[in-house]
Amino acid sequence: INAEYGVSEAAAVCPGGSYSTSSSECTWCSAGTYETDGTCEDCAVDYYSSNSGSTSCDACASGYTTNDEVGQSSCSEENIIETVIDDLTNSGLSAVTIGAVGGGV
Repeated sequence: INAEYGVSEAAAVCPGGSYSTSSSECTWCSAGTYETDGTCEDCAVDYYSSNSGSTSCDACASGYTTNDEVGQSSCSEENIIETVIDDLTNSGLSAVTIGAVGGGV
């Protein structure tokens, strides 16, 4: 509210992919984020936006990931060995258990 004149300043009407920073300025959402309801939100895990001013995020292609990070501007190729080890570790198995079951050393 402008106390001198007793009127409130309306927020700027901004295009999709940007948000209002004042009554007359808009700022583009950065890469790795998208605009929703006048604010910028991080892209979720395994989603990305490579350009500023996005209104949505794209899913990583099969075999690509954001490595459990949000707000990414690109995806990287999955490391299949790390993925298998993480899956086995999360299931409660260990390399020692796997070797014993498989007859390894």
